This record gives sequence, structure tokens and C-alpha cells, in this order.
Amino acid sequence: SSTSTSTCSDCPIGHYSSSGASACTECAAGTYADVTKSSQCSSCGAGTFSEVTASVNCSGCPGGKYQSSPGQALCDDCSIGSYSSISSSTSCVACAAGTYTSNTTSVDCLLCPKGQYQGSTGQGYCLDCEGGKVAADHGASSCTSCLAGYWSEGASDSCRLAAEDYYLHPTDHIATLCLSSGNCAGGDRVMAPNQGYWVDRSSYAFIPNIHKCSRQTCTGANSNHSCWKKNVYNDTITDDTSKAIVCDSNKLLCLEGSQGPLCGSCSQFYIYRSSEQICKSCTSPDLTLTIVTMVSIVVFIILIIVVAMTKFREHEEVKRVLKCFDAGSVKVIWVTYQIIMSCSWNLDIKFPYPFNDMLGLLSIFSLDFLALECLQKGSPSKRYFVTVYLWSVLPIIVCFLLIFIGMLRYFVLVNYQQQEKKKKNHYRQNIINQHVYFILLLTYCVLPPVANKQLQSLD
Repeated sequence: SSTSTSTCSDCPIGHYSSSGASACTECAAGTYADVTKSSQCSSCGAGTFSEVTASVNCSGCPGGKYQSSPGQALCDDCSIGSYSSISSSTSCVACAAGTYTSNTTSVDCLLCPKGQYQGSTGQGYCLDCEGGKVAADHGASSCTSCLAGYWSEGASDSCRLAAEDYYLHPTDHIATLCLSSGNCAGGDRVMAPNQGYWVDRSSYAFIPNIHKCSRQTCTGANSNHSCWKKNVYNDTITDDTSKAIVCDSNKLLCLEGSQGPLCGSCSQFYIYRSSEQICKSCTSPDLTLTIVTMVSIVVFIILIIVVAMTKFREHEEVKRVLKCFDAGSVKVIWVTYQIIMSCSWNLDIKFPYPFNDMLGLLSIFSLDFLALECLQKGSPSKRYFVTVYLWSVLPIIVCFLLIFIGMLRYFVLVNYQQQEKKKKNHYRQNIINQHVYFILLLTYCVLPPVANKQLQSLD
């Protein structure tokens, strides 16, 4: 007979068997056997994993992943707002304040960009700084408020704009408090003048120099208008909207019909009305009616004076009236009127209602009805000088007209009268006296308003 014997084989690495087993068993995922003849598999430690069966060792969790429990086949991803920068991590680290990560499996956190911040830990995003606050550096955990007078839009890293009631001078970018005569919308707008004020827009240097207007022709402006941006300040063109806008100073600052420095000149076909202190259109119905009315009144007054001087001078009542003028009573009234009328223009005084309306009716004596400016064409400078010349020549023409009429009466009309020579000589002497009187009266009454008109033309 023969004897039969059986032998046991060693289980290879990655396998195990219990006593009396007929075969070896593979180690399950999450376990391993790194030696032969293993009776059991070892569990992978925390921070490691074994993804396949029959493993001989465990692998460490890669960066961005972790495993807090032993015997696991896989690692877990780090959540948004946390990271793992080393292998075999048992947990993820929350992003610090000022940093973030918006992805899973992150190995590091990113710094918040300039203009943004994050004040909490473990966040997957950064927040924009609100208007008036900035984050000048990367990784900010909070925003810093702008200094007084400065402003910023949201998500800004510096205070480049002006706060409300301030403006930034375009050359030195220093925040300056708005003047009481101007208005400041802040942002990238410069200061604009209020109603009744004017500013020279030809240079940045004139921005703080707002001037009070002597006429009621300065409309002022709103600094919110796109033409008050510093990059289009010098009467240039802005295309902030779909249509280009011409930033013309006269249209921005002056009432219609006015132009130039302090809006103190009238445009072509406009005439200045001293009673209203504005420029009126030469073609406006109220101006035409006023001119016709005034001319009619002046002609009527002249006719009355001529008749009174020629026919009724010898009458006692006429003498009494003329004596009042000679005595100075009417002179005082006339001088007072001239002073009051010039105050509103020279001293920038606007009288209250209804006194101002009464002055408007009396403006006939200021020769407002003679719209010489409406007769001129050409450039503004040419029209101004021609108007000054006309106002200068007008009294001279009237004087020569009085002299011509006097000579006509002296040499022609007297010869037709059937009178004695002595009476004719007396009559001629009266004619001389009358016309000299008229010339002196013209000098006294007309020259002041003419001088005023000359200055208005040059203003």
C-alpha cells in the first residue's frame, strides 16, 4: 500500500486565509496585506485609501482630498472654501479671512482681488467693496472708507472720485469742497455754477473761479450733466450717449440770446432790455409793439414841446411850467431817475415788484426802444463796435438836426413873415434861444442814457 500526504501553501501578499481554509482570499478594498501567510488584512489608516482588492499597501490621499476614517476605499473631496495642501490628510483646512476657493479638491486658497474682501473663514467667494470704500491690496478681510471728500464706485481699489458736494481738480486730483455759488455732483464731475453765476470753461485753472453775473442772463448748470466731466470740460464733444453732445458754454450757462463772458452780450438779432436785464429777440412781438409804442410816445412828446416852445411860451402857465424846470425841480427828478435806472445795471440790484415793472415802463427815457443792435450783422465784435459808434454819433446827429432846423427857421421862414425888421430880429433871437435851449436840454437829458448804452454795448 502507498501512503498519501498533503501540504499547505503560503498565501501571497494581498491575500489572507483563516485556519483550515482551502484557498486564500483577496484583501477587500480599504484593506491590505503586505506580508505572506497573512491570516487577516489590515485596514488602511486615516488619510489613506485602497481602491482595489488584493492591495499590498494603502495610498495617501492626494492634495485637495482627505479621509478621516480608516479602512476606506476612496478619499473625500475638500469642500468649497477649504483646502488640503499635503497628502494623507485626515481633514481639510478652512480658507482664512481674505482668501477663498470656489472649487472642490483645492490644494490652496486664492487671495481676494483688489476691490474685494472676505471677512469670514471657509468661504468660496469674495464680496465687492461698497461705494465709498476700497480694498487697495490683495487678500483684504475688510474695506477701508475713503477720506473726506473722496469717493469710489463699488469694487474699487482706490478712491478716484469725488464725494457729493466735492469735486476733484483735474490737475492735482485734490478733493475740494464745493462753493456756495456752485453745485457738485461728485464722481468725475467738476463744479458747475448755480443760477446767476458764470465760469470760464476755457481752462481747468478757472474751475474754482465762479463769477456773479450782473445781468439776469446766467442760467447756471447742473453738474450731473455729462458736459461737466473733466475730460470734456474745455468745450469739447462727449459721446456718453448714442448721440454726440457739443458742450458749448453759451448754451450751458446763458439764457437764450445771451453769450460771452458773464453772459453779458446779446447774440445777433437780440437786444438788451435794461428793465428786465435780459436779451430779447428783435423779432419778438412784445419788442416790436414796445418799439412802436415808445417811438410814438417820443414823437408825441417832441411835438408837444415844439408847439409849447413856439406858440405858448409867452403864456403864463407855460412859463410857470418851464420855470419849474429851470428852477431845478424837474432836474432833480430826472437825475434821480437816471441814478435808479443805472443802479440795477451797475450795482447788480434788482428792485422788487411792482417798482421794477414801473421802471420797465419808464425805460423809454433810457432809450431802450432804439434797438440799434438789431440793425447790425456780422461777427459779435464787429456788431459791438458798430453799436458803440452809432450810440456815439446819434446825439451829434440830433444836434446837427436841431441846428439845421434852426437855420432853416432863421434864414427862410422869417423872411416870409410880413413883419417889421425889428420884430423879425426879435423873432430870430427867439429862434436862436430856443435851439440853444434844445441843444442844452439834449445834452442834459440824452447824453447820460447814451453813455449808459455805450457801456452796455461794451459789457
